[in-house]
Amino acid sequence: MCSKISDEYYKNVKNCTVKFSFDERINLNNLIEAIEETVGYNTVETVVPMNGIYEISVSHVDYCNIIAKEGIVFENKRVYGSTVGSKIMVVSFMNIPAYISDDEILEKHSLWKVEALGDIKKRYFSHGDRQILDGTRYVRVKFPPGVDSLPYATKFDGRSFIGKHNDQSKVCYKCLKSDHEIRNCPEFVCFRCDKQGHNQRNGVEKICKTCDFFIFFEWHLVIGT
Repeated sequence: MCSKISDEYYKNVKNCTVKFSFDERINLNNLIEAIEETVGYNTVETVVPMNGIYEISVSHVDYCNIIAKEGIVFENKRVYGSTVGSKIMVVSFMNIPAYISDDEILEKHSLWKVEALGDIKKRYFSHGDRQILDGTRYVRVKFPPGVDSLPYATKFDGRSFIGKHNDQSKVCYKCLKSDHEIRNCPEFVCFRCDKQGHNQRNGVEKICKTCDFFIFFEWHLVIGT
């Protein structure tokens, strides 16, 4: 008869687990090799794929922290994981034009009350003997209490760009709560009568039903144009 595995064992495994997110299917053997090149041979104990997210358990919590903090080099790119339950994430913004400054991205994080834990880094691709920017920028951040996800998209210079991180979910992009959409957000009010809501995202009916005043200006403040 097999002996019962203790709760302490499962707790230790959870503390030694790091998560990676990839847009495309990857070679698990290559991922294992990349991790063990960083923290040592024979350190990966489990690899669990879950719809684009890969949970990797390693043999010691220190290895887990190294992977999350320093990242690994996988397929010629540095990628970062996050520990289970961590409020520290690596947020990536895709296809950002060169004329958008890093300060603009950091200002957006500041509006979300998300703390950047370092400088924004840029991704490159090789062209001959040169390294050329590909428009991807990423930064390690710490979420404040009550915030578990950032919006899937945000605006810079009047255009919408994709933002991604592990365990991302749909949230109201004004208050970052997951239990309502922007039109039902208690923080979204008519700037004239201070009543909640009064907006339709599509169509021309952007009039507050309470004060009959156009709130086009307020709507654009919300989405960051």
